[in-house]
Amino acid sequence: RNTRADMIGDTSSTGLGQGFMSYLPGVGFQVLTANELLGSITGMNTSTANLGLTGGGQTFTTTTVNTATLAGGANLTGFNTGSIFTLGGSGLLVLPGNSTISGGQVSQGGQTYFHILGNLNFNSYFIGTNGLSKGGAVTMTFSKAQVFTGTMTVTQGTLVLSSGQDNTLAVTTTGTAVT
Repeated sequence: RNTRADMIGDTSSTGLGQGFMSYLPGVGFQVLTANELLGSITGMNTSTANLGLTGGGQTFTTTTVNTATLAGGANLTGFNTGSIFTLGGSGLLVLPGNSTISGGQVSQGGQTYFHILGNLNFNSYFIGTNGLSKGGAVTMTFSKAQVFTGTMTVTQGTLVLSSGQDNTLAVTTTGTAVT
């Protein structure tokens, strides 16, 4: 299946989004199911696997996944600052609740989409040159200074920069200002 990092879908009555969409020829678009998600990063290093953490914490050293879904309360922690968690398909979905990604680095395989439906404290370094898009009506907090390049797009919710260092973003207006 071809998983779309830029699309989330929902089969429940909430309509908020519960999983990444995938395309199956002859069938069309479908939400990834629980049996299409790996529940642990232990020993995992494949850019075609979709990670689905349902709670608690997992530690990564050098790991590559296609997409990652964190249920509320699920946390990822880098073993050390040299630990790299790569989103090969460049999608992260955080479900309702409070989750944290801390330590190490998170790198991208292309334009990266963060669908933040639960609060996320991002206390890792995000590295890449392809930009980042943040959606979801809740708060995402960058707790470390970030040095990635490319366009940062916030389509919904709040992005908090709280590294305690010089928090600077270049802002380009793409809409019409209300006067």
